[in-house]
Amino acid sequence: MCHSLKHLLPLLCLIVLSSALHAEDTPHTIAIEAEAWPRATEADGKGMYWDLIRKIYEPEGVKVKIGTSTYSRSIGLMKTGEVDAMVGAYAEEIKGALYAKNHFDADVVAALFKKGSITWRGESSLKNKHIASIKGYQLSDYITVPFKVHEYRDRKEIIKLLTDDKVDFFVDAQMDIQEELKKPYVLKNTFQLETVKQLKLYIVFCDNDRGKYLRDMFDRRFDILMAEGEIKRIYDKWNWPLYPF
Repeated sequence: MCHSLKHLLPLLCLIVLSSALHAEDTPHTIAIEAEAWPRATEADGKGMYWDLIRKIYEPEGVKVKIGTSTYSRSIGLMKTGEVDAMVGAYAEEIKGALYAKNHFDADVVAALFKKGSITWRGESSLKNKHIASIKGYQLSDYITVPFKVHEYRDRKEIIKLLTDDKVDFFVDAQMDIQEELKKPYVLKNTFQLETVKQLKLYIVFCDNDRGKYLRDMFDRRFDILMAEGEIKRIYDKWNWPLYPF
């Protein structure tokens, strides 16, 4: 009996050591980056998206570390592994990264243009037009008609270009355009806003073992919270305009 135990002891030590190493490798934080969208991903940590993400991870012992930057920089930080994930990409928009199975929200993509400049006929109205967008938004992935795209980092600059007839349309998430139109520099009653289409939004993870672990945790926890009604409660708390499930 003692002889058998003597031979088993090294094996038991290896199992314990392997388990300890595995526990060390398990992420206890997630660094996640997003553009600073009003009421969704505020730079101070407030917002519906941040609430939802914390509810996913923090009960599992994974602390959420947030960061805000431009949309294109968020993608770049995720792809280089400087952060674990970024918030708010459209399906198949980002190559070389890991997408969550579950979308967490949806964008109503809208087109802003000067009143009287065109009779709106849906997406076909964008054909062969000059369209301004925020840098990093891959319009060609979801707008099916041909167009000429001009990318900028700042929505105020785009509104000015639209005012001066330098571009035909500004295409962006409807909520982001509506927030911009509230700002005092905008000439009121100058523009018309129309819906182009609705697109699901995803959290996208760095393509490595850590990203895969965090992606799988997101999907597992999201399914649980959805079944428990917690996702709906978070949407209701923020009086969110769209519940895309």
